[in-house]
Amino acid sequence: MNRPLLWLALAGLSFAACSGVQASSARYHCEGGLVLQADLTPRAGRVLAGQTWWAVKRLREPAVRYRDDKKIVTLAMMGRRATWQEGNGPVLNCELVQPDFPHKF
Repeated sequence: MNRPLLWLALAGLSFAACSGVQASSARYHCEGGLVLQADLTPRAGRVLAGQTWWAVKRLREPAVRYRDDKKIVTLAMMGRRATWQEGNGPVLNCELVQPDFPHKF
């Protein structure tokens, strides 16, 4: 199963069901050389961390935080800065390098 299909299976979403949903994409560089590509809607999305896609859902918190269902990964965004954490691993500080740009699924 290729990664995008795996993401769809994990998220329980299909692009047909999300047709017309406004989304934004952004690229972040993190400590240790990790590059994140975040494709997010107001409720869910996906994050490419290195070579792994994570399906994420927005948490009900004041900060913009997203979490994967299968393994706890967290992306917290605050303007041009973000943090990324996989499981109980270290929290990596990230910096926006490619601004958000809106698109539709």
